[in-house]
Amino acid sequence: MRRRDDFTRKTIEIMAKRVGCRCCNPEGRILPCGSAVSEESYVNIGVAVHIAAAVSGGKRYRAEMTMQERSSIDNGLWLCQDCAKVIDSNEKKYTAELLKGWKQSAELEARRAMYKDNEGNQRMEIDLLWN
Repeated sequence: MRRRDDFTRKTIEIMAKRVGCRCCNPEGRILPCGSAVSEESYVNIGVAVHIAAAVSGGKRYRAEMTMQERSSIDNGLWLCQDCAKVIDSNEKKYTAELLKGWKQSAELEARRAMYKDNEGNQRMEIDLLWN
């Protein structure tokens, strides 16, 4: 049996919230969760994916990484299920470096969006808050 270095529930929750629960793919940034028919539930098609695979033989696997590195938030990004399938179908195109860039960009976009009003105007200077 091969061991998977999976993310914890807490890591997954933080990963999703750091990007405003939106898919990190810059070509869409869809919101993969929302309300369900029942008022007490929701639908989520977002997934936490590993940049470098959680198991030997997986996409972008790096043998030199430790178990802690593979399961850390630094090795993950939040995607919709469609984008998760696409990136693992073409690992030559979707490199670790590209995916890390997507994550960084999505986090910055979410951070900036937190400080905009309903018309899209910046409410405050966010650089002061994050430096």
